[in-house]
Amino acid sequence: MQSSGQEMKSADNKQQDILSVLLVEDDEDDYLLTLDLFDEAYGKQYSLTWSRDPDDAMVQLDASQFDICLVDYRLGSKTGLDLIKLIHKDGFSKIPTILLTGLDSHDLDLQATNAGATDYLVKNQLKAEILERSIRYSLHQWEAESRVRHMAFHDPLTEIANRSLFAKYLERSINMARRHHEYTALLFIDLDNFKSVNDSLGHSVGDQLIVEISQRLLENIRDEDIVSRFGGDEFALLISRLDTNKQLAHEQANHLTEKIRKVVGQSMNISGNELRIGCSIGVTLFNNEITCAETLLKQADMAMYKAKNDGKNAVRFFESEMEDLVKTNYWVEQELHEAIEKDQLELYYQPIVRISDEKITGVEALIRWHHPERGLIMPNQFIPTAENSNFVCQIGKKVIHDACHFISNSPELELININISPRHFENKSFVDDLIGCLKETGVSAEKLVIEITESLVLKNARVAREKMDSLRAMGLRFALDDFGTGYSSLSILKDLPFNYLKIDGSFINELASNNSSGAITEAIMRMSEALGMQVIAECVENAEQLEFLKLHNCEFAQGYFFSEALPADKIKDLL
Repeated sequence: MQSSGQEMKSADNKQQDILSVLLVEDDEDDYLLTLDLFDEAYGKQYSLTWSRDPDDAMVQLDASQFDICLVDYRLGSKTGLDLIKLIHKDGFSKIPTILLTGLDSHDLDLQATNAGATDYLVKNQLKAEILERSIRYSLHQWEAESRVRHMAFHDPLTEIANRSLFAKYLERSINMARRHHEYTALLFIDLDNFKSVNDSLGHSVGDQLIVEISQRLLENIRDEDIVSRFGGDEFALLISRLDTNKQLAHEQANHLTEKIRKVVGQSMNISGNELRIGCSIGVTLFNNEITCAETLLKQADMAMYKAKNDGKNAVRFFESEMEDLVKTNYWVEQELHEAIEKDQLELYYQPIVRISDEKITGVEALIRWHHPERGLIMPNQFIPTAENSNFVCQIGKKVIHDACHFISNSPELELININISPRHFENKSFVDDLIGCLKETGVSAEKLVIEITESLVLKNARVAREKMDSLRAMGLRFALDDFGTGYSSLSILKDLPFNYLKIDGSFINELASNNSSGAITEAIMRMSEALGMQVIAECVENAEQLEFLKLHNCEFAQGYFFSEALPADKIKDLL
């Protein structure tokens, strides 16, 4: 039931001047007495909704926005304290509450305060001025407490929910899923290579990027969804009210998640820098079957790391097999430090052959790990984990050092190709590492070819160009690795100073079975020739593939058809 002086209020008064009140009172006489006090205190400047029991009161609070709630102590089988505790459960309450009682009790006053009430009023002592002062005090106190709560539960940079508040929302979502059997999706979002933005452009630009991403997330989720910044470059989302059917819920979550991934990846201009940053997203679905927040967070985190390990800028849903991957990542991270210290990492070398005369003119340096218990470990088993830590820079430094020493003792070779990870390339020590090794070994810079990927240069083409130009001026050369598997932006080839283009092995493997692969490979070679670049074809495994490449004037090739990657002593026999 609603009693409202609002109806008689003149039209030129503002809506926000009206005090909106919820009165929870099971006695009609007390309701009428309270109504008289409001009339005396506020005239026509209030709107009061009367609720007789706690269950109806909770419905009213969910359905409408009130400024304050007055709760009688005795409400049938329940007390007003029970209702106040429910209103303030988990710290989610957005409304101040005052307890009304016929008892003048200090103990009850303390209980009301502990339950979350902002004040305690004794009915037989209640007057209009006391009621007005109590409400004014409660609203003022609530506003001050709200500011403190906001700071405690929101990220100061983006103003979105922080990890603590998100944990409360997650618990609430678990309870809702248990009651309604609808699926909810928990998303972990990690920005790809965000550290390079901070390292190359400064933390101010990095902060602006984080704010921009948070706004994009807010603008592309539904009203009922929750977005949070977990810290650094990590965000978490709750997408609720999905279907009760798991397959349909999966499709709905995938649609929304792919939309988010694409929105995050759109270019942005920050302080004059044109930036494009991808994100890796892990997703786990839950309904009434899972009730542990810690388990859900772990699952979403596993799925996110799977997206990272699969090449980044991707979405992966949690699968039970991912727990094995997490265990692998854990032992790799734990034991890589020892591997570096004890020199368990070794370079193998795969020949690069000049197709016209099939002479070995160069090699590509490829890292291997000689684990004392697990045997020979290939790079795809430990480099993705190293990429997410500083280990990759230490490994990169070793690769440069050993490669320079190898070619300094191999005068018959014209070139040596070394793969550089995005994290190492963007590191401030990268150029110094290169220069130091060249001076130490006396190797001419013209003998080094730095292989980098499309994703690296697309993140910030201007910064990449500046670093490449400075190294090219020293004589170093650059190869664009795995061309055709990433964004494949032609502007990369036009605007950046590459000497070589490496056609990804997937195209070479399908030359015989897929006409499109042949057409694409031929087009890449023609384009490279027009741009003054030489082509290196990877993963050549048979004579037919070599003949196709020779027919279309491809300059260089490597693959098992010539030789697998070999340790330094064995590759010398081939040379």
